[in-house]
Amino acid sequence: MKKLIATFAVTLLALAVTAQIKNFETTSVYKTATRTYLAQDTSLITDDGRDAIYSVVAVGLQWPQKFGDNDVSALQDTILMRAFGVKGVPVDEAINDYLSQPAGREEYTLNVVADIDESRCGLRMMKRVDISSVGFCERYIVFECGYFEYKGGDHPNYFSNYINYDVTRNKMLMYNDIFAPGTERQLAEVVLQAMLDKFYATSLDDLYNKTEIHNEFHVSHDIYLTGNEIVFHYNPYAIAPWAYGAIDVAVPVFLLADFLTPEAADLFF
Repeated sequence: MKKLIATFAVTLLALAVTAQIKNFETTSVYKTATRTYLAQDTSLITDDGRDAIYSVVAVGLQWPQKFGDNDVSALQDTILMRAFGVKGVPVDEAINDYLSQPAGREEYTLNVVADIDESRCGLRMMKRVDISSVGFCERYIVFECGYFEYKGGDHPNYFSNYINYDVTRNKMLMYNDIFAPGTERQLAEVVLQAMLDKFYATSLDDLYNKTEIHNEFHVSHDIYLTGNEIVFHYNPYAIAPWAYGAIDVAVPVFLLADFLTPEAADLFF
C-alpha cells in the first residue's frame, strides 16, 4: 500500500512539473455612448396629459485591440459589420453615425436634448446595440452581439447573434466552418434530443405542450462555442412565441465529434 501511495505521489509530482500555464495579453477598450432625442411634431396626448415622445439610442461596445500575438483585424471588421453594418471606417465614426439614426426618425422630427423629462414622456422609444466577449480560450474568443429596438406597440424587438473568432487563423468561424457538409440531418437528431432533455420532454408534441415550441424544429445556424459544448441559439419567434424569449441549447462537443470539420475538431480535441 505504501509503495502504491508513493507511486501515486510521484505521478502527481510529474504532472505538476509538466503542466504549463499559458498567458495571453489582451487589450480591449470599452466604449459607451448615449444620445437622447425629443420629437417636436407630435400630437400624441395621453390620458394624464403627457405629450412628449423621446427616442434614446445607445451603444455598449467592447473593442478588441490585442489578443496575444494574433492579428485581430478580421475580428474588428466583423464587429463593425455586426454592430453598425459598415467596415473600413474608424470605430468612433461608426458609433457616431449609429447615434444619428434613432428609432422613430422616419415618423417624427427628432432633435437632440440633454436628458429626458420623464413627467412629460408619453412614449419612450429605444434603440441599442451591445457587443462584448462571453468566453475565450487560447484558440478562440466568442463575442455576443445584442440588439434592441422599441418604437411603440405591444412589445420591443430584441435578438442576438454570436461571433466565434479563431485567433490563430484570424478568421470568423461560421456554421459551415464548424459542421461538415451533409451532416445536418444527423445533427438535427442530436440537437433535438438536447432540446427535449432541456425541457424534460419525451417528444415534439410533449415539448409543444410544455413550452409551445412548435413542430417545425430546425438546427439553428446561430451558434457559439464554449470550453466543452457548442450552443445552438434561437431568437424570439424562431421556434416559439415571442413571450417565451430566446432559447439556448447546449450540446456536449463529444456528441458532435462526428459532424465537425477538421478545422473545428482541432479547436476541441
